[in-house]
Amino acid sequence: MSIPRRILTDRIVLCHLMCYFVLLMTTAGCMLGHGVTDFRGTVFDEDNKPVLGADVTVLSDPDNKKSLLTPLTIQTKTGGKFSIRRSHAPVEGGIILKVEMKGYEAYRKRYEAGDVHANLFIVLKQKQKKTEPNEKTNVKLIKPALRVF
Repeated sequence: MSIPRRILTDRIVLCHLMCYFVLLMTTAGCMLGHGVTDFRGTVFDEDNKPVLGADVTVLSDPDNKKSLLTPLTIQTKTGGKFSIRRSHAPVEGGIILKVEMKGYEAYRKRYEAGDVHANLFIVLKQKQKKTEPNEKTNVKLIKPALRVF
């Protein structure tokens, strides 16, 4: 005895629907509580010159217990421009944007997660050079003793 064609077609459609439902629920479960956060901008020095090759890092805010973001670092390109897109970023709470370059003080700021932060204008300040005391100013001059032979 064979199964009527209509029942067979209905079973195949039902099987496909169940597979789509499982796939949809799995995808939704993976994405639940996560969003996308974009950072785009330019890094300059104090003289308004673009900084090429600065490290731009996106990392979790230590105060955000829901976020387990792995830090992501890129370098600024021509003109000091950078663009980072973090998918699976937390929807709530904060994300830290850190910019570092040798010879400059690090920039570190908290931004809200799940937003687009475009046209950022970041200015890096040069590190203050440590000045060592001038040896000549700390030298005490002693007059040589007069020797008589």
